[in-house]
Order: sequence, then structure tokens, then C-alpha cells
Amino acid sequence: MMTNNNKTNFTTISPDQQTNHYYYWIRLCSIVATLSCVAVFAVLYSGTSSSRSRSPTNTNNNYYNNIIPINEQPGVVAATTTTVGGVATTATKNSIPIFGSYPGWTQGGNLANIEVEIFIDYLCSDSKNAYPIVKDALETLVDEDYTLLDGIQLRISNFPLDFHVHSWQVGQLLPYFLDRCQEREYPGNPCSILNEYMEFCFEQQKTVLSLTDMSKNDFVVYWSQQVGTKFGLDSSKILAVYDLGSDVHNTERKTRAIWKYGAAKGVFGTPLAYVNGVQLDTFPTTSTELVDLLTEVHNSQWNVSKWETGAATTIDN
Repeated sequence: MMTNNNKTNFTTISPDQQTNHYYYWIRLCSIVATLSCVAVFAVLYSGTSSSRSRSPTNTNNNYYNNIIPINEQPGVVAATTTTVGGVATTATKNSIPIFGSYPGWTQGGNLANIEVEIFIDYLCSDSKNAYPIVKDALETLVDEDYTLLDGIQLRISNFPLDFHVHSWQVGQLLPYFLDRCQEREYPGNPCSILNEYMEFCFEQQKTVLSLTDMSKNDFVVYWSQQVGTKFGLDSSKILAVYDLGSDVHNTERKTRAIWKYGAAKGVFGTPLAYVNGVQLDTFPTTSTELVDLLTEVHNSQWNVSKWETGAATTIDN
């Protein structure tokens, strides 16, 4: 057999030559790997850039068919000045619902420019127990000319807690009554039903919570009849609110959006209060405690005539 004397046998070369061969292959592999990474990165980056710079051509092609497209969900900023379900909608995404008006009801004269926001659950016993405290405080004279309610702006919203059986269906009527308030479709003061419905729910709380064996379908029929009888309303119209396909008030969507509004603010239970946007660590346990708290807030304002803490009296009804 002929041999090639010019061919170098790796096992017979000197140690220095072996080291040079190792370094050669290491450098070559490093260069190839680096070039490969650069090429892959360039492809990926160019694809990401192009996707950021253009809008999707098929907005109906949802990743999950059961997820509502963002531009159809309640609670997106309105660039086109349209509304769906009582909240603004647009192609611009917003994770927190933005409502056309406050997602609850507002009362008070706000003469002292103090905002109090309270989250309740219609079927929460703590919310029920706190209501007389708040009501007495609101009726308290803090000045010879006006009550606490005259001095503040009070906002109330619902935060249904699902572990209270039927709380969602009871809370679902809030958007309905808000619409009736706006449309002035209630005898007398059309917006008074918002407070009256809350009081009615507190009255019926024990009874409703005991209906643990009643199905949702049976409960909405029962509750529609109870509310219709109490307020002189057509119970069939109330029952229609619970039909997702034909509910013109979009109460299911609105209730979800209202719940998300509270959750986004950090609401985790009820009752929970905010004063000028600041969450209270604990809810006042007496009307005097609430009046004194708001008096202190009022007196901290610049150059105001001070309410006299502890000197307030309650209006006789």
C-alpha cells in the first residue's frame, strides 16, 4: 500500500501543534455560532418590528374563540365616541373599564370639596351593619347651615362577593336602576330608588342568603317578583334583565365592569371606604367616628372655617 508521506497523523504531531489545532477549531466554532445568532436575531427582530408597525388585517381571528375581542369588551377608552354596555369603546386597549359616568350613584352637595367613596355588597352583613352608621353621620349638622352630606360628595358602588349566594344576581340590577335614573323612568325622584333598593336588599338579606338550594334560574324569577312588588315595577321587565341575549341594558357586562373597577382600586371586601382617593384601613364603627374623621380632613384644608369636632348634632327626623 502506498502511503502519503505528506499527510500528518494527528497522534504523531507535537504537543504545540495539537494545541494550535484545538484553538483553530474552537475559534472557528465560535465564529460560526456568533454569525448564526446574529442571523437568527436579525430575522426575529425584523419580524417583530414589522408586526409593531402595522395593524392586524383580520380582527376577527381571535386566539381563543370564546374570548370577547377587546374592542367589544366593556371598558375601553373611546376614540370613536361610541359606547357598548355603558362604557367607552375603541381600538385603544385599556385594561380597566372607563365609564361614561361614575359606576355607582353619587349624592351630596360637596360644599367642602371632600369625596367619600364606599363599596358595599347588597348581601354583606357588614355592609348592612355599616349603613345606619353612615346614614346617621350624613344627617349630622357639621355647620349651622348644612349637614355632613351637604359638605361632601358621597359615591357608592357595588362589589358583589360571590361567596354570598345570589349576590351577583342581586347586584345585576344596579346597572338597570342606573339607566332608569338617567332616563327618569321612576315615579317621583327617579334616582331615589338607588338608595331604596340598597335598603330593600339589606332588609331581604337574611331571606335571600337562606335560599341556598334555589337555582339561579329560579332565583331570578323570585327576585324579579319581589323587586317588582316592592317598587311597583313590571316584574317581567326586570326578569328580562337576566336574559343575556335580549337585555338592552347589558347588565351582565356592566356588572362585570363595575366589579373590575372595584378590584382595580384594591377592593377585597365590603364595606370599604375611600376618602379623597385614600383607602381607609378600617371602616368607622360609629357615626361620631366618621364625622370626626371627615372633620379632621376638612380642617386640614387651607384657610377654611373649621367645623367643631364633637360639637355636631344629628337632625331629628
